[in-house]
Amino acid sequence: MTTPRRPSTDHPLGLRERKRRGTHRLLATCALRLVAERGLDRVTVEDICNDAGVSPRTFFNYFAMKEDALLLPYPETADADATAARIEAAPAELSPLRAVVHAWGEEMALVDADRDEWLARVAVMAEHPALIVRLGLLAADEEKSAARAVGRRVGLAGDDPYGALVLYVAEAAYRACLEHWLRLDGATPFAALMADAVATLSAGLPAPGRPAVQ
Repeated sequence: MTTPRRPSTDHPLGLRERKRRGTHRLLATCALRLVAERGLDRVTVEDICNDAGVSPRTFFNYFAMKEDALLLPYPETADADATAARIEAAPAELSPLRAVVHAWGEEMALVDADRDEWLARVAVMAEHPALIVRLGLLAADEEKSAARAVGRRVGLAGDDPYGALVLYVAEAAYRACLEHWLRLDGATPFAALMADAVATLSAGLPAPGRPAVQ
């Protein structure tokens, strides 16, 4: 499970860019609502366009397929190396695992900020596992870049598997926490669940009630 990308807000946006981002969000939210109501197989691109009041041509300017409207809810202005840059810029005292989670900070905050939307999205993804496969394909380049960044933090060559191991452990924690967050109906902040998961992993993943590995 990867994190949702968030558009940069470093500079004021022009009218055209605001409209573009607004259309992206409109299509994403319409797609989510329709799929949550009907199921993935009973929603078409045409249904989403009719609900949003746009043409299929407009839809395909933003998404390659209907699944992507569910998985890319925010306008993607960051390139595939954005997460890698944040990993490398994370405070030096952080462990590799904590550096990855630190790099996801803003994106993780969106889960709690847009709680109802994300409760619906995670429920839809749980019901349709094929979406997880598609998400992995969409995130493949970003994951490779992030894994290499983890390796560079600890002085390893780009082809060493350590960076990928750390990244995939972090992503497994993210997915487990997101699923637990759904079961809790968002009652506990997602960021807090992730903090607990990272602490458990950092302690050696001890079984509950047993001492951590030293």
